[in-house]
Amino acid sequence: MQTQNKNNPISFQQVELQTSPVSAQPQLSETRGIGHLSFSSTRGPLLLYWIFCLAVGLLLLHDYIFSWRIPAAWITQPFFLALAVVVTIASQVGYWQVARNDGRPLKPLTSFLFVLCNGPIECFMFLAMYQLLFSASKLVFGGLDFVNVGFGILGFVFYSGLIHAVFWARLLPRHFSAEPRLQTLRRLLTPIQSAIVLVWCLYFYQTGDIWTPVILHSLMDTILMVRVRPPVFVR
Repeated sequence: MQTQNKNNPISFQQVELQTSPVSAQPQLSETRGIGHLSFSSTRGPLLLYWIFCLAVGLLLLHDYIFSWRIPAAWITQPFFLALAVVVTIASQVGYWQVARNDGRPLKPLTSFLFVLCNGPIECFMFLAMYQLLFSASKLVFGGLDFVNVGFGILGFVFYSGLIHAVFWARLLPRHFSAEPRLQTLRRLLTPIQSAIVLVWCLYFYQTGDIWTPVILHSLMDTILMVRVRPPVFVR
């Protein structure tokens, strides 16, 4: 054994240090999710998801969806509006840097259709989960809206986290950069995205305006389609 060490001065620990970053690359590039099974077809699951979200959204948010409250909301709540815009844009600047497309072509028509559909429909679902738990909390706590809003935010957070883990992580390709220098920024996106949920819910509570969050969510979907370019309508 000593003779082998003299002939090969590279120790086992050195080899481990040299190879471990390479083996870590796929893990760093993965989208966090539950399991690793991808959909064989993206079109069917996506259409079913949109139908489900639209049905729930119309059921729980009918009055908000069919009312136009942007002018009054922007005038009366400029602080929450500015906060929502700044936090959303900040998250997308970071997302742009840590995401990759692996050479997939940009498809303008497909991207436009995805943003047009998913932008409003999924946002309806997010805020429907907020409204569902807000209303349920109100039955128990009455006019204690600081408690009711808290439960509403929990509903948004729970659904958002669950659907990204069990659906989007399977439908979208791996698209995070494995470069070590970007991992700190990638980790920072989690608290920033949590801030998005908080600010959007507070804005919605203060104004009843659902269409500004829809616009901001559509912006996020636009960044996804331009930067990552996922094959979202593949049979």
